[in-house]
This record gives sequence, structure tokens and C-alpha cells, in this order.
Amino acid sequence: MRMWMVNPSIMCQKHLCGEHVEIHMFLSHLKVGKRVDGYIKNNCLEMKSLFYRHKEISEEMIRRGYNHSSEMTIEECDCINTYSTEYQNHLINKSEAISNLISRCENCSSLLVEYSKIFDYQKIQKDIKFLLSFVPDWLFDEIPKNIDPTFYISGSYVNDLNIQNRINEIINSYKLQP
Repeated sequence: MRMWMVNPSIMCQKHLCGEHVEIHMFLSHLKVGKRVDGYIKNNCLEMKSLFYRHKEISEEMIRRGYNHSSEMTIEECDCINTYSTEYQNHLINKSEAISNLISRCENCSSLLVEYSKIFDYQKIQKDIKFLLSFVPDWLFDEIPKNIDPTFYISGSYVNDLNIQNRINEIINSYKLQP
């Protein structure tokens, strides 16, 4: 049993549904007070995240059109309070978990690559919108058409060049196609 604690969007069906089942199994173990030393030591259990991780996994399952009918309540997860604070507060090393997952599963690895492309493109858009947010609305009417509006921002030629260079760096650092 293990909780991967990686973004569910990059998990294949087998690992997504597998983690979902294993979260319920962990909860059953915790309710009856079974020992979890090995799961903690081996970076497989993050007690405080059981409820929210279940919610995150089930939302991804529903988004993909899978059936989900095994609800979990936050009250059910109160059973973690019978364990030591050290165990309750243990956090899974997410970098280690994602490396482990993509080394084990070609499908998850492929989904990570696809997700990264989407994420990077969205980050580019977000960065550009952020930079453009500094342009006063009235200035857009003053800018001649067919000229990059990001160039006339600060009122200072040097600052305008610096901003334009930064925008170009952002665009060039993500050599992706929309």
C-alpha cells in the first residue's frame, strides 16, 4: 500500500485507482490501530492527508469519467489522533515519490510529459498576462497598431527594453507550441 502524493493528473488509470483503494485500506488499518511503522519509514503514508488526498483522487476519477461511490468523511480520519505526532505529521517526499512512480510506469511517465507541456504553456500565458497588467488601459489606445504593446510600458526607454527582454526570455524559455 502507498500514497503517491503526486498530481493525480499524471497518474495512469492503474495507479490512480490503485491509490484510491489503498487510501481506503490505510484508513481501515488506522481505525483498528494497526502498526504503520514500515509505511512511514518507506515514504508510503501521509496520515494528515488521507481525507484531502481521497478527495483529490476521487475528483480526478470523476473528471476522467470513472465511477466513484466510496465516500470518506473527515470524521472517519480522526482515528489518526491515536498515533504519535511524529507519524501524524510525517510528509511523503514528493520528489522521491514522483521519481519512483515514473521509473515504474511508462504510462505515468508519458502523462507527466503531456501535463508538463500544458502546465508550461499555461505558465507562459500567466507570465505574459502578469507583465501586461502593468500597462495602463489608456496606453493601449496610444500604441500604434502592429507594434508589440509590451514595449511601451514604463515611460523609460531602458526600462521598456528590460521588460521587453524579460518577456522574450519567458517566451523563449518555453519553446512550446500552443
